[in-house]
Amino acid sequence: MNEINSNTACQRVEEMIDYINPIIARWPTFYRKTLGERILSTLYDLSHLLVAAQIKPHKKATLTEADILKHDLEKLFLHALHTEYDSAKQSTPAKKKLIDAKRYGYWGERLAEIGKMIGAWIKIVKERETKE
Repeated sequence: MNEINSNTACQRVEEMIDYINPIIARWPTFYRKTLGERILSTLYDLSHLLVAAQIKPHKKATLTEADILKHDLEKLFLHALHTEYDSAKQSTPAKKKLIDAKRYGYWGERLAEIGKMIGAWIKIVKERETKE
């Protein structure tokens, strides 16, 4: 993968962090400190691996780890979709979800885009390895 495309993957992860961070900040404390921190930590780890893959001479293992983190994020996003909590702000407690289906879909689309970039990068690395 050329440097422009690898930078684009890193930028997409950074954009996701910037988009998701204020949403998680509005979650109830328990979920913000557990699931929210796990999501953000995984996004930061993914960003780190993509930067490392740009620098390292042997990229395949690093990119495979990045792909694994992408799959972890899919599971964490799904968990956020299915997690409900009691809203204390309403007079009658009502169950609220951490994220709704629309937001889950948006997060999933962005993550799928990042996954395609990682997959294309892995494919190029494998092709280069077979040529050598």
